[in-house]
Amino acid sequence: MKAPLDKTSENKSQITNNKATQPLVSGDGLTQFKDNRPETVQLQQLQGMANNSKQVNPLNTPLKTSNSSTAAQLHKAGITDPSSKAIQLKQISGNKLNVAGETHKESDLFRNREEMYAKDITGGVYKSENAFIVRSWAGGNDQYGDPKLLRAEMLLAMIREQILPKIQGIEDEDPAQIKLGFRLYRGGISDNETELADTLSEVSGTINSALGQITVEAAAAVRANDTSKGLTELVQKIRGQKHTGGTDLVNSVNLVIGTFAREVLLKGNIRSEAVVMELRSKAMHEAADMNAKRWVGEIKGVWKVGNDHVPEIKAEKKNEKYTLLDKGQFNTGFVAWMKAKKIKEDKDKAADDEYPK
Repeated sequence: MKAPLDKTSENKSQITNNKATQPLVSGDGLTQFKDNRPETVQLQQLQGMANNSKQVNPLNTPLKTSNSSTAAQLHKAGITDPSSKAIQLKQISGNKLNVAGETHKESDLFRNREEMYAKDITGGVYKSENAFIVRSWAGGNDQYGDPKLLRAEMLLAMIREQILPKIQGIEDEDPAQIKLGFRLYRGGISDNETELADTLSEVSGTINSALGQITVEAAAAVRANDTSKGLTELVQKIRGQKHTGGTDLVNSVNLVIGTFAREVLLKGNIRSEAVVMELRSKAMHEAADMNAKRWVGEIKGVWKVGNDHVPEIKAEKKNEKYTLLDKGQFNTGFVAWMKAKKIKEDKDKAADDEYPK
């Protein structure tokens, strides 16, 4: 199964590209002077690392910023001499929202340091994928960056396309043995069943969270009574080992998926994972763009989204009102900031996998 949503896919395999990261350029150009100081050499090495990385700039678009903004960023990186030679990487901007890719497997320590980085450079917020909300004015609907029911639908699509095929081939067990509490073939709940139960639980929680929204989704979530009941019963059945195996379980899951489609979507079936993924990416762009157009109350900072959403968001993005970076671009600037601040890198496995190599 592809990486789960925001723990979780959001999301899938890592995005790679062979184009080298392009430098940032200022509006009036940045005069370059020779500087051999250690911190400058360090940034040069990081630039070379970014250029040779497998996760280089798929966006391939320079970010334009003012000289004053550039100077502020250099100051925060520990380079205060205006004549220093700074390697201009595509990095987060201090005067707008930055939408940055990730793979959702970051450790708590890694996220804490990302938040420190985001707040130090932007002075704004640090939001996970499902936590970005553009609040409404004058009683209108809030704009969720990652709509709850689209998340729920994508989770169900991932179950149908990725998990169920692995369960379908498992031989059914004797119902009489199940009643006695035995698992004749597997001796207990399997890894695939555990993954299925966990994902179904996340679907249920996502639907319930939509009930408290001030959005059009709230009304759809209210209709999900039978879906929520079916999800709860099915999770209990799986974890309590009260099903007979492959066919029985697959049929039960498909029944719940069909109920969700009819109750919540008012359709005959859910859409494919690829289609829902694209719809979520479009919603992310719309929320970021709406936020950028606000005269007052604009949210500035960093919003982390699944890295596979980045190229789809880029296809929707028509201006530079917000900054878009892939995972490699964000991490290169993040590591440069940590080194400038003399912060030791987190070496646990989840975080270590995230650092640009």
